[in-house]
Amino acid sequence: MFQEISITTFNKAFKNEDDCKQYLFAMKWKDGYKCRRCGSTGSNKGKTSFHLRCKFCAYDESVTAHTMFIS
Repeated sequence: MFQEISITTFNKAFKNEDDCKQYLFAMKWKDGYKCRRCGSTGSNKGKTSFHLRCKFCAYDESVTAHTMFIS
């Protein structure tokens, strides 16, 4: 998944924070959504455009949750 790229290439691919979040969204849920709390695969839009909310238990997860971007 990760490969070495130059800062110039990175800046061209990700012009702003939303570009990065769109990429993370596509990678995180590329095989479909699965709730970390209850295991359900149904989701709705979460509190922002880069969150998904479980249809069953209402757990809201961002694209950066459970990644190196959140400590």
